[in-house]
Amino acid sequence: RSLRYVYDQSVKPVNFLYDLKTGGAKQLFADGKLRARQISWKADSKGFYFTSAYTTHPKFENAAIDLLYEYDLAGGQAVKVNLD
Repeated sequence: RSLRYVYDQSVKPVNFLYDLKTGGAKQLFADGKLRARQISWKADSKGFYFTSAYTTHPKFENAAIDLLYEYDLAGGQAVKVNLD
C-alpha cells in the first residue's frame, strides 16, 4: 500500500494470511485496530504470536509500546497475552 508509512504514518498497512495450498488470502484485522509487526509462528502451527503498537495518539505510532498478541487460526481471533 505505501512504503512511506514509517515516515508519515498516513496510509496504514494491512496484513494478509495466505493459504499456500489453495492460493486464497484473508485480510487480518480489517477493523484497523491491530497492525501486526513482529510475527512468530507457534510450534504447533495452529496460530502465531505478534506484536502491535499501542499509543493514545490518533495518528502517530512513534512513541508507542508493543503489546503481545496470540492469533488462533481455528477461531480467527487475536487475544492479548497477559505478561504479568
